[in-house]
Amino acid sequence: MTAVQGDVATLITAVGAQAADLVLCHSVLEYVDDPAAAVVAIRAVLRPGGLASVVLANRAAAVLAKAIGGHFQLAAAGLQDADGRFFRGGDTALRRYDPVSAAALLAGAGLTVEQVHGVRVVADLVAGTVDIEHPTDDLLSLELALSDQLPYRDLATQLHLLARR
Repeated sequence: MTAVQGDVATLITAVGAQAADLVLCHSVLEYVDDPAAAVVAIRAVLRPGGLASVVLANRAAAVLAKAIGGHFQLAAAGLQDADGRFFRGGDTALRRYDPVSAAALLAGAGLTVEQVHGVRVVADLVAGTVDIEHPTDDLLSLELALSDQLPYRDLATQLHLLARR
């Protein structure tokens, strides 16, 4: 195994065309200027049959988090904005996704989404009452059980998609 870290814009230079069996793209597509180009770059370095692991911010969870925190105007702004941005409160994400828009982004680059899971389905909801940095077996078991179950998956803080070239 060879690990290579680099900018998605120069990924093909760092890795080479069709040279990778696996590309991890975690918490990146929310911040890049052109996520579609980023996914095309990821596809370009994957060998046929290669796997992309993509983790991105879930729009629904961000809106709910603002509402639960009592920031109702920000929650409404994130709900109304096409990209799920809040424009205030230190929001640095350029966009957030739902399972449909995330899968469409990957499919648009020629990747086939095989799995979609929620990450941190309940952990962030109980952060004030449970030590989520040292989760219990019960919390981990519940997270795993909910990670692919609707509607819970779609309310997770992050979405994890596995897509194949």
